[in-house]
Amino acid sequence: MDSGFDTSYAHSIDGKPERDWELLKNHLSRVAEQAAAFADKFGSGSLGRTAGWLHDWGKLDPAFQRRLHGDSRPCDHAAQGAALAMQNHPKHIGRILAAVVAGHHAGLSDGVALNGTNPSRTLEDRIREAESRVSALKIRAGRDKIDVQSDAQLPPMRPTTGSYGFGIGFLIRFLFSALVDADRLATEAFYNEAESRPSVRRFEWAELSDLKGALDKYLDGFVGKTGELNVRRAKIFQAVRDQSDLDKGVFSLAVPTGGGKTLASLAFALDHAVQHNLDRVIVVIPFTSVVEQTAAVYRQALKPHDGSVLEHHSAFDEEVSIRTEGREITESLRLATQNWDAPLVITTAVQFFESLFSNRPAKCRKLHNIANSVIVLDEAQIMPLDLLCPAVRALDELACNYGCSIVLSTATQPPLETLGLRNVRHLIADASRLAADMQRVTVGHAGRWSDEDLASQIAAADRVLAIVNTRAHARALFRAVRDLPGARHLSTCMCAAHRLQVLEEIRDDLAHERPCRVVSTSLIEAGVDVDFGLVLRAEAGLDQIVQAAGRCNREFKHPLENSQVIVFEPDDEHKLKVLRINAEVAHDIFAEVAAGRLRDVLGPEAMTRYFSELYFRKGNGRNGSQTALDAKDILELMETRVGDCWFPFETVAARFRMIEDTMVPLIVNWRGEADDALQQLVHAPFPGTAARGLQRYVVNVPIKARAELMKRGAASMIRKEKFGDQFVQLDDMALYREDSGLDWTDPTFMTAETLLI
Repeated sequence: MDSGFDTSYAHSIDGKPERDWELLKNHLSRVAEQAAAFADKFGSGSLGRTAGWLHDWGKLDPAFQRRLHGDSRPCDHAAQGAALAMQNHPKHIGRILAAVVAGHHAGLSDGVALNGTNPSRTLEDRIREAESRVSALKIRAGRDKIDVQSDAQLPPMRPTTGSYGFGIGFLIRFLFSALVDADRLATEAFYNEAESRPSVRRFEWAELSDLKGALDKYLDGFVGKTGELNVRRAKIFQAVRDQSDLDKGVFSLAVPTGGGKTLASLAFALDHAVQHNLDRVIVVIPFTSVVEQTAAVYRQALKPHDGSVLEHHSAFDEEVSIRTEGREITESLRLATQNWDAPLVITTAVQFFESLFSNRPAKCRKLHNIANSVIVLDEAQIMPLDLLCPAVRALDELACNYGCSIVLSTATQPPLETLGLRNVRHLIADASRLAADMQRVTVGHAGRWSDEDLASQIAAADRVLAIVNTRAHARALFRAVRDLPGARHLSTCMCAAHRLQVLEEIRDDLAHERPCRVVSTSLIEAGVDVDFGLVLRAEAGLDQIVQAAGRCNREFKHPLENSQVIVFEPDDEHKLKVLRINAEVAHDIFAEVAAGRLRDVLGPEAMTRYFSELYFRKGNGRNGSQTALDAKDILELMETRVGDCWFPFETVAARFRMIEDTMVPLIVNWRGEADDALQQLVHAPFPGTAARGLQRYVVNVPIKARAELMKRGAASMIRKEKFGDQFVQLDDMALYREDSGLDWTDPTFMTAETLLI
């Protein structure tokens, strides 16, 4: 067992002799070459190769070799490779490599303790502990076998609008991604071959040119279609596609709701990607509830290549599932969701942005595949204000240094240029004229309405959509009108499968001009294709009011004077605190229009004024707008470490949370439809496929609510011994109403509940 470099092992196989094990030098070589290929896409092949060679170098330690033979004592082999990187490279390059190598299993840690308050073991601590063993390992390896790729160097980086520290930290995450994916793929390939299992990469994706051809054929079916809206959509499509040969960069696609931007943005993205030989298209959707809907539209349009559309959204803890499955994973789609190795990826804004700021291997593994892609950011205005500056800085990095084109696709274009997103080119030349051409509603402000007033308005109209800001308000209002003909409720208190069923019923009622009275939260505003003559909207930001207007006269079927959007001020108990500033600024825009200083409350000029004022007011609470739009001080945290490259990755990841950790999934077996997936979860050895099947039957609830339900015996964990509390099922289905979803009245939960849509 006292082996040198040529006879040390990286991986063992239970029950097989050492001759069947994987030699360390072979594993390091494979990972180095694969990581170099991944990192070459962003000009960092030499760094990727060096990280790959060093990542498991510490497995040369006799302590680790003994672990392969059954010794259970720990050996931090990653830290030893990180220490070697520090010893053999200049300061900054050494610390960049050290962060990547040390974190390839445990994650990117903080370089040093922040103000002495960080309880975790820092990267500096781990390297200090490993340094004493490195000299002995050098002797064991032999000088001629310590190939540390001394030519590793930083790539040429174009300056972005922000700090150099942010850019270096971004590079470290992408290198980390390249190493993690290369290591996982090489390890899986070795075990698949050694144990005669099929390759995890057996799925054959279509080429982007194939997807483009399929979309061309699909869109040809719309050529010549009559109707005012179809003619306008066709003009938008052509205007956008005519610009696909523009150089890579940042683009704005400002199309009013109903203008066909879902397919227009995809058409531009595919044309542009094929024109510039890009690797994939990534479509970022604001809400999980819209991902499945968008994916369905794309699959219909891309037949027969619809299998190359990958959805990635998860209510469950990805890393727990992956750790549970270990190296036995064989599902190609599961692998694809780990590394986004697909030509067309549809994901959520939470998944996309939190991955860019994550420190965890499972979340970061996909990052290198974002490079050299077209990224369509649907409804760009949805990004949370307190994280807006770091999110914009990330987009700027992707465009400047990672070969990406960014498409900001929205009906309410925020002026992100003012926050540092440079050289934005507009795919629609005259947004004001287009907005005027697409005008189909009148908008007014009714003042304050009580719930009684609101219920009366709903009762007086045959087909009306009322949109409120919280699940609690939607539930209370629906109780007041549920006995009216055609009354329907929509909120995330209902699982996705239930919501889709209700939407089908709503569309059928509207198509046959039956009474249809819908009470919904704002989830219906995110691209849901419904068409009402009257929409009532609780006060919110102007961008949300515009989205609400997109559900009114969507197909230009009604005269303008009969297509109304009425904004109202709800009772104080139903006002959402996090929207206070947004609603106040929107209220002022209404006053500007009433005074004749602005022409149209839904027009581009009003929207520009709204966002500019919103950014300013949001900033007045702290030291300037830029600071307030980075409420967690993420940019400052990265910049303060630029001198020593000890970046606080763990702290940044914890702070960059688009949705705070107050919500957890609860599985609801609605109408028994989840029976098969639940049985598979209980009996199958691995949870991947079952977890995907259960996505449609999840309601996210406050942590305390789920804990209380389990305490009451109304919910229980599934296979707690294997999955912990990852999978919890509602047992008392009396708490789930067929008309409004999950309902509970315990006041303990109501404060958290009022924050949810």
